[in-house]
Amino acid sequence: MSIYRARLSTVEQSKSVEDTDVDRVVWLTFEEFEQLADRGGIKDPETLIAYLYLKAEMMSAKLAKS
Repeated sequence: MSIYRARLSTVEQSKSVEDTDVDRVVWLTFEEFEQLADRGGIKDPETLIAYLYLKAEMMSAKLAKS
């Protein structure tokens, strides 16, 4: 499994999926994603691992600024 982080200047929403491992694509803000994850709306382990990795990275950066 690989995790890639990208920062987008604009959001282009695409409904087409060209990957056999992806069922669908949904664009969410980080806050919307967090709420969905907290409510148990995210089920697949790969997405949860990527989310927890990003959240830990963000917390680490926040502590480094303090």
